[in-house]
Amino acid sequence: MAELDVIDIKEFTNICNELVTAMGLKILNTVSRENTVAVDSVSNLPGEERYLFIFIRKETVNADDLRDLVDVNSKDIKWVVVTTGKFDSEAVIFGTKHDILLVNGDGFKKMLKDYDVGIEREKEKGTFLPSVGEIESNLKWADEFLKSGNYEKAMEYVNSAIKIKETAEGLIMKSKILLGMKRNEDALDVTLKAISLSPDIYEPWLILGEALSRLGKFEDAEKAYLRAVEIEPNNKKVHHNFANFLRSISRLDEALLEINRALDIDKKDPSLWITKAEIFYDKRSLDEAGKCLDIALELDKNSVDAKILKAKLYFENKDYENAKKILEGIDDERALKLKSKVLISGKNFDEARDVLKTIVQKYPEDLEAREMLKEIDAMEMNQKVEDLKSKARDMLEMLNESAEIPDNYDDLLNFIKSLEEKIKIKKNEDFKNLFSKALEEFGKGNFSSALEICRKILSMDSENVAAKVLMERIENMEK
Repeated sequence: MAELDVIDIKEFTNICNELVTAMGLKILNTVSRENTVAVDSVSNLPGEERYLFIFIRKETVNADDLRDLVDVNSKDIKWVVVTTGKFDSEAVIFGTKHDILLVNGDGFKKMLKDYDVGIEREKEKGTFLPSVGEIESNLKWADEFLKSGNYEKAMEYVNSAIKIKETAEGLIMKSKILLGMKRNEDALDVTLKAISLSPDIYEPWLILGEALSRLGKFEDAEKAYLRAVEIEPNNKKVHHNFANFLRSISRLDEALLEINRALDIDKKDPSLWITKAEIFYDKRSLDEAGKCLDIALELDKNSVDAKILKAKLYFENKDYENAKKILEGIDDERALKLKSKVLISGKNFDEARDVLKTIVQKYPEDLEAREMLKEIDAMEMNQKVEDLKSKARDMLEMLNESAEIPDNYDDLLNFIKSLEEKIKIKKNEDFKNLFSKALEEFGKGNFSSALEICRKILSMDSENVAAKVLMERIENMEK
């Protein structure tokens, strides 16, 4: 094993990865430092048992080395420690106690021979072969970071995989990341390179269609999608993507046919029903869109996309209560923005302002939310003006007068104040007239009529002293 002890750590890592892959395991991650390589892997068999290999280049491995490298408290992990040298007696006892498989230098050498992996085979080719396991590990992490939207980190991992070996899988992953970064021209170039390596797989053709579509080359994009359909006519993803493309260029009837083809393949995929609902929405067939969304939510009651589109349908029907209800608890930029629009339409400006502030805080690049936040003050002021105008109209009707109602908020306040003074004077005059009538009835001995007039005065002005005194006088007389 002397040669393994002297080659550089990168070459040693490649050999360790190759051995693990040759054993039929799938590598999740590989970490190396100094003379130690850790390979985290799972079996390809049902149940996916987890194996963590530790390869150590050291003449003698002791128990302290194992304590540093192995987490004996970890569950569901099978530990395998392999060395180019040997294990001392205490290390063997420690390994036996904690069910750690120990492989010494001779065992390592035999494994390399049995699986046809090692430095001699690499020498025959004049270079060290790239590790399939290492490529898979890098691509797996690239995919994880792509899904989370961390494009820079995803690019770092995919470039590491491509540096080992340029494969169609690696180039496809890179083109997806470039699309995520909106680097459409670069994505186009990388996708064409992937197609040149593997022209008969459908995925790069789908990516090519999207890249060309983003660049406005719709005819070429359609040809790319049709090529994907030709390669995989029974693949729902192919028909789904093609339907989305046709919808994007407003060929809605064709998009509907294509999404139906996808549904013929799989009627239990909620994303297909959502896309069908979106197509019906664009066709303004809102009832049909609603039916598709009901099916999607039956298949996945937590589907955010289905809930957002359902809320949009409620919103367009001015059913603000149900729109608000279905959006509750959804922490999504689109949902929050739609919720703010629902609240604004329902005149709930304070609540809408709180929602928009949340959007700006969580998504500072959302310029529309910032503009909506600025506009709320103006909307609120307009609503106040409309409310005051309505009040002014009612007051003029009470006074049996007509006048031009001002539009300016401050002028409106002054106008209403003047109307309030007029109404106060009119009420006083009305009270005087009514009280005079009450006195007249009292003088005639019509006490019940006088009492009724006094009660009417007090219903309009409960503190009217004259009416109270006259009522008390009449009631005492009746006793």
